[in-house]
Amino acid sequence: MFCGGGSAALRPYYVVSPWEGILSKSPNARFQQGAYSHKLLPLLGSQLKNEDGDQGFTFRVFNEPLSNESKQECVEELKLVDSNMFLLDYYPKIAKADLFYAEIEGYLTPEEDATWEFGLCVWGTARLFVDDKEVVDNATKQTRGEAFFGCGTQEEIGVIVLQGGKTYKIRVEFGSAPTSKLPPDSVVGSGKGGVRIGGCPRIDADEAIQKAVKLAKEVDQVILITGLNVSFLKRTTQFSS
Repeated sequence: MFCGGGSAALRPYYVVSPWEGILSKSPNARFQQGAYSHKLLPLLGSQLKNEDGDQGFTFRVFNEPLSNESKQECVEELKLVDSNMFLLDYYPKIAKADLFYAEIEGYLTPEEDATWEFGLCVWGTARLFVDDKEVVDNATKQTRGEAFFGCGTQEEIGVIVLQGGKTYKIRVEFGSAPTSKLPPDSVVGSGKGGVRIGGCPRIDADEAIQKAVKLAKEVDQVILITGLNVSFLKRTTQFSS
């Protein structure tokens, strides 16, 4: 099972964001991001398309490390959207159920030119590539964090400039929990591991607020959306006493 790590709540059949709800009633509405509120980078999965053009990404499982030069056969392939993957009771179709490797692949088309930040939290090991250029390494050196009930790492972040309208291949090489460089230190015990993939354009907070103020002055009505995002809520749920 792939569990959106941290919260035990059931997922809804569908989700409508505040912006999508506003557009459904006012198609000519305009939007400006005034500030970010995330502690971890926003989940990347819903921003990607898989090779079929559907929302999300492809998760392919292998017996051997992806760096192995010998030709490998994919033993399982899944189409997913949520890029916060906690593999609590996932049993891949391989001989060594705890030790496996995965290639996570999707395609991102930014709306405009921007510097993007990509982030990885992992229980195991993970590297993120943009068009086969390594942007995040959370495998060589790891620092313990709060992810996956304290089994995982801190979020490692990499930065790259992307062009608006151009499609980029986002690929993550993942190794399950036994590949982790961190010493065991969790109440969870054994498991398959997990990986959280985030990403968003970098913004200048002061400049973004000024743009929001400018837009507010140009329109007749303003809807201000504030509050905590889902990543913060999951973290507080996970570690509440």
